[in-house]
Amino acid sequence: MARKWWTLTVVLAGMFMLGFVSFSTALAALVYGLISAGGGWGSAKVIASLGAAAGLLAAFVLIEAAQQRPMLELSLFRVPTFTGGLLAAFGISASLFSLLTYIILYLQADLGFSPLGTGLRVLFLTVPVFVAVGIAGRLTAVVPVRPMTALGAIFAGQLLSTVTRRLAARRCPPTPTRSPPPPAATPTLTAAS
Repeated sequence: MARKWWTLTVVLAGMFMLGFVSFSTALAALVYGLISAGGGWGSAKVIASLGAAAGLLAAFVLIEAAQQRPMLELSLFRVPTFTGGLLAAFGISASLFSLLTYIILYLQADLGFSPLGTGLRVLFLTVPVFVAVGIAGRLTAVVPVRPMTALGAIFAGQLLSTVTRRLAARRCPPTPTRSPPPPAATPTLTAAS
């Protein structure tokens, strides 16, 4: 039994290794390029990192297309429901995580909360996620996936818009005891915005 498992592991590792290495290296280069962009998007380091990421992602797609048993089945992207779900998940994740970054900066820099105090105040955001996942899991047996995905994306967009407007309305000028961080302290966010 153990010998059979070991043989299967070695075969799968050999098949997936090229895809794994190309995709992991592409993601590392992408993250490094985005992090390094705080000094400017035109620097050689940023352009080289982002170019390497694009090239390695293209190599990953070519490697996976040539595999008999690919790690990522590329034909799934021809299914509109699959692709739409991925796009909705990407949009929601990108907007929520970027908003979370600015909420944390707002709570610490403008309102003067400690990192622990900020973490405790942001912790409440996990509760709606757990509740929504439970409800959505039960609804998938009754409601079609497409309308539920669309309504979820609309609801998340409306929620993010409301939170952003309220935070902007409540923002007060910094006082001498609570001054915002200098621009050099957040180079990536300054360059990204």
